[in-house]
Amino acid sequence: SWIHLAPIHSFSLMIRLEHRVKLAHPRAVVEKVLCSREGTERVIRLSPITVEFAEKKDEGGEGDGSGANAYKFFFVEAVPVCCGLLTSRVRVDVEQRFDKSQHRLIYHSSASSGLVRVEKIRQIDEVSEFTAHRTQTS
Repeated sequence: SWIHLAPIHSFSLMIRLEHRVKLAHPRAVVEKVLCSREGTERVIRLSPITVEFAEKKDEGGEGDGSGANAYKFFFVEAVPVCCGLLTSRVRVDVEQRFDKSQHRLIYHSSASSGLVRVEKIRQIDEVSEFTAHRTQTS
């Protein structure tokens, strides 16, 4: 994952995070949960601060000719500030592309009018460790 804070007075910050997760589920199940429209919405709505989720109907679902399907949506979070006394609503605009042939999900988001941008690349691979039904996502 890359987190990029937009330049403020000629200052820009990029943070790179990397991790691997092994899940005791077949790749098809993991892809359905992490990469499908329904699964994505369900996962985002699990957050207690998510207050709204909507698909960008006029833009989502188009392929780009590479076998990847694009899905555009936004969600709104009510972020606690001032020790939880107040909340600030933050809209997060997202474009997510899943390339089924490569088993790769690319997620781009922009919050606070582009001030904070996040890019996630999830590679979903089956691993033979422990059982035949284990999937690794990184």
